[in-house]
Amino acid sequence: MMNFSYDDKLNELKIKVYHEQNIGMDLIELLDNKAFLKELHMRAKWHLKNSLVLDVGTRVSDPALVFISLVCIGFSYDGAFYDAVQNTYEELYEISSRQRIEGLIRDVLRKFKPKNASRKDERMINYALRQTIVPQAFLPEFFEFIYDIYRLNLEYSLPENLYEEFEFVYHNLDGSKGSFDELEVNCTNKTYKLIQTTKCLINEDSSALTELSVEVVKLIDSRVWDKNPTIKNSYYNYGYEMWEANYSHDTERNGMSGSRSSWKPKFELRYGCVYLVPPVHKIRDLMNGRSVIAQVYCGERLVYESRQMDVNIQEIMGGYRIRVNDIKLDDPLNEVRYVLKADNRGVYSSGASLHREVLAFNEEGVEVRNNKGYEGRITFCYKNRIPELEVSANRGTYLLSSKSVKYEDVFVFGNEVFNCSGMIVPNVYGSICSKATVSSLDGNETLPVFTKLKFLMFECKDEQVPTCLYVNERMIPLKSLNVEQSYRGGVHKFVIPSNIENPGVYRIRIPNIKSFDFVYDPTFESCTKRRMGDEYELHVTSSFYDEELIRVVELKHFDKEPIDFFYGGMKYRYEINFGFELYRINGGEWRKIGVDTMNEKDLGLDSYLELYGGGYSSYQICGRKNHEVSINPVADSVALEQDKLIQRISIGYFNRYKAEYEMLLILLFKNDGPKPIECFLRCVIREKDIHFDLNQFNGNLKFQVTYDGIGDVSMELTRSDGFMVLCKSQVDNGEWIETTVPSSGEYELAFYEKAKGLSLLKKKELCKIPMNIILFNDMAGRRFSLVRAHYDVYCNEAYRQRDLVLRGVHIKLTQLLKDGRYLGDLYSDTPDGKFYLYHLNPVTVELCGCAEDMKMDVFITKDEDGVLLDLQHSNILNALTDQKAPDVYLIEMKLDN
Repeated sequence: MMNFSYDDKLNELKIKVYHEQNIGMDLIELLDNKAFLKELHMRAKWHLKNSLVLDVGTRVSDPALVFISLVCIGFSYDGAFYDAVQNTYEELYEISSRQRIEGLIRDVLRKFKPKNASRKDERMINYALRQTIVPQAFLPEFFEFIYDIYRLNLEYSLPENLYEEFEFVYHNLDGSKGSFDELEVNCTNKTYKLIQTTKCLINEDSSALTELSVEVVKLIDSRVWDKNPTIKNSYYNYGYEMWEANYSHDTERNGMSGSRSSWKPKFELRYGCVYLVPPVHKIRDLMNGRSVIAQVYCGERLVYESRQMDVNIQEIMGGYRIRVNDIKLDDPLNEVRYVLKADNRGVYSSGASLHREVLAFNEEGVEVRNNKGYEGRITFCYKNRIPELEVSANRGTYLLSSKSVKYEDVFVFGNEVFNCSGMIVPNVYGSICSKATVSSLDGNETLPVFTKLKFLMFECKDEQVPTCLYVNERMIPLKSLNVEQSYRGGVHKFVIPSNIENPGVYRIRIPNIKSFDFVYDPTFESCTKRRMGDEYELHVTSSFYDEELIRVVELKHFDKEPIDFFYGGMKYRYEINFGFELYRINGGEWRKIGVDTMNEKDLGLDSYLELYGGGYSSYQICGRKNHEVSINPVADSVALEQDKLIQRISIGYFNRYKAEYEMLLILLFKNDGPKPIECFLRCVIREKDIHFDLNQFNGNLKFQVTYDGIGDVSMELTRSDGFMVLCKSQVDNGEWIETTVPSSGEYELAFYEKAKGLSLLKKKELCKIPMNIILFNDMAGRRFSLVRAHYDVYCNEAYRQRDLVLRGVHIKLTQLLKDGRYLGDLYSDTPDGKFYLYHLNPVTVELCGCAEDMKMDVFITKDEDGVLLDLQHSNILNALTDQKAPDVYLIEMKLDN
């Protein structure tokens, strides 16, 4: 069972929800945690119940938590979402009407409508279903879809760049093809049963879909290669078992070509000639297959251009695979550059990667690279004769010479030195701990930590052969050890099994060759356990301690108590990577990478960042201005030393960009993608994080103001007629503001920053947020549009909810009743004017939930009976006696009168 705090995990999920991040992968890991799901649904019911027993229009106090609960319910979606909701929240349906409960739930769903949601995604349950990525009932077909990508695009193997492969597919796959819950793919001639919300992720936000696809394709790969996986997660297990039951593709892999080649062009020697072997290309857009051209340049001279018969094009998921025939080169040593074009656009260029002063090939014709270590028969391709080599073939622009080489051989071709050596670096070998190193407090040494020692291995030349070695300055004759010695071409290789048994700090010295230090700690282990918030338990087991060390720390100063030990009269310190991704400024408190931001007060002339965790290969500084999402590189990327636990970046120069950019983004690059640190040079209001809570009965409005950077911020709330509702001269970051809106109407919330220093500007506008407010007590006498009706149909032995867009249907609310409902008159727009539904009017209108995005749900009845739907005319039926017309369940009313 997973050990974590419910509050911490829910807060983490809620933050992602408010930032429009997909939480599907997080919840898939939790679906088997029954205790978590029970706690989640219990809390959601409590918040919904509180809203139901209060006035109509009262919002749910924690909508994000309820939304997460609804997403978990969505994983079991098979066509009847609200049936599953009723099963989960059953006790709520005993205290309130179905319309009010589901109206409230629809308000919650509407609140988390993605900003990039398409018009096809207007069903509000889709906002929850998108978060599931793929509901479980649709998972087997998704497995089949991923299998076809695995078969076509990946050719039955898993490359290192799996994420990039799936990003390629989803970037160019048209998720709109096919009917409502189906996806048509041309290259497979198949229609996959993929729910509409999954198709929307293909078009709009494929990152979560890519993550799920990577996990699924790993399971498929195991099945294809007869490594039946053990799957503990019930979600994945269901999809795998249902797909595997119909799996019958075993024979297809027999025709595969084997291992995948590198996706770069390479040289090969065939029949005494040098060939260029192009990579297999994958491109997205291809309007005309005849437009694909491969070209080879020598310097600036075009020496080859492909014909149509030289290029093979195959349609794959998301694009095309292009294979170009191998190209014979007449001048391979003249700045060769390979280029592929499609539709007159550059697709690929090798740049300078193929430039060679000399080429070397093994007996199979495969290129042997310089300084990589090679012994055996080799064929050199070079320009000018050298005395050491006898020319075996003269091709005009280059010479070929074949020779048996040894590891110590070195050849000089003009300014190019070709070294055949690949000597083994003297060292001990075994199980090295990737999480920890040890530093000596009396020096600057950083020592590797081994948990298991196997052998010592080194190589040397004849004149360097030792007779002994020293372990912590104790001489040990080589003849007393079980030495395995071999000899090849003047190089001696020694392999000595380790006989070190006791933990300690060791120095091994091999006379005339090398000395090196290391730590042997066979019981070393470390792990972290989260307690609450940013509080963690650090667990360390080591042979240098009698018992396990457990320390409770806060992230911001977790390294204040170093883990030290003594050995041989010297003090050493463990440098342990606990898996955190943190940074700090000028040695201050640690902050979370990707979460905590910086601002201008952090920047001094000599300021620097320290990055904890290591492994960042490089970083790049980008700038953002005018609240734009897009960012611009400020400078080229800078490499970082990856072998250090704490890496350092200078940031003292950031202030120079203040006039141009509002924010700088430090992108830290790792194998799993870039990690961002935001540095705000000016005050920036976070509009998307301002969540309004309006009581639509009494006009009470509450919201929290959050902003990045530092500034003297003020605000004004003004009605469209100029009436000032609220003016605050100082707004603190994170402050809750409460006021009363006097009436319905259009309002504007504006934020300003007071100018600093001697500026002549009194205040600078930060942002303006328009607000269209509707108060329930003001709705009498106003007309509204009815835009969408929800009704039930009996299908597959169950009731399914369906939607219908209404055309030209309106209602005028005439009177507010004591119980909070309204009387109203229904009418339709016709070519002859307004047609009032005289058989129904007046109707009773119950407001279900609250307004969001200028829409709200209403339940309309006549003498306590629900009105009927005119499917033929997309209207409300002017009668209550038609036995075939469906009952209108809820209606969306647009507040736009």
